[in-house]
Amino acid sequence: MKLEEIIRSKKLCTIALKSPDPNFYYFSGIGFVQAEGSLMLLKKKTKPSVIASSLDKGNIQGNKSIKGIGFNSREELEAIIRKEILGKRIGFNSDGISKRSFDAFKKIIKKKKWVDVSEELGEVRAAKSRKEIEKISKAAKLTERILNKVPKILKNGMT
Repeated sequence: MKLEEIIRSKKLCTIALKSPDPNFYYFSGIGFVQAEGSLMLLKKKTKPSVIASSLDKGNIQGNKSIKGIGFNSREELEAIIRKEILGKRIGFNSDGISKRSFDAFKKIIKKKKWVDVSEELGEVRAAKSRKEIEKISKAAKLTERILNKVPKILKNGMT
């Protein structure tokens, strides 16, 4: 199952993911430190949008696969969210958002149907592409090389 299939089958306008949800990082390709507290909107047939503070927006601008949107105040953030989320049905990951954050979204975006897509997102992440498998293999080989050097570095009595 792909993101487009989730959006189509659940009749969603958008899937909203808030960092530190692991799905946020998986689908955006952004590092953890670069987007703390940011919001990603996944829509059909468009680049993902990442809404981040103006301070953090600079960290994500180098990523050509996403559209970075900066904000300077809470009011501006809320206006951007209302503008960017159109339609009546919004997908979200119930496993990756706190109740407090979810309630805040529901106050900003009223009269919408929120649809939990946590299982479907897990299915998408479970199926690995050839490129992902190559990255995992490279990381495993690098880890093995490093771990093989550890016994040579450590000495008895070392702290």
